[in-house]
Amino acid sequence: MAKFKVLKRFRDKEENCLREPGSEIELTEERAKAIKDKLGDGFLEPVKEEVKEEPAKEPTKPKTNAKK
Repeated sequence: MAKFKVLKRFRDKEENCLREPGSEIELTEERAKAIKDKLGDGFLEPVKEEVKEEPAKEPTKPKTNAKK
């Protein structure tokens, strides 16, 4: 499944609902292609998934139990 941003209002006949501009929906690539084939360009835009990188962890020094 991929995320798409709705650019223009349309009725999703498969889900029986109105898709409003600005909303994000998850569709299979096949379903998105079917919508594009039926309605034309300009109704859906793929949303690029942002990969969140975690900050690199600093190596920790091993603890010693040596008494001074």
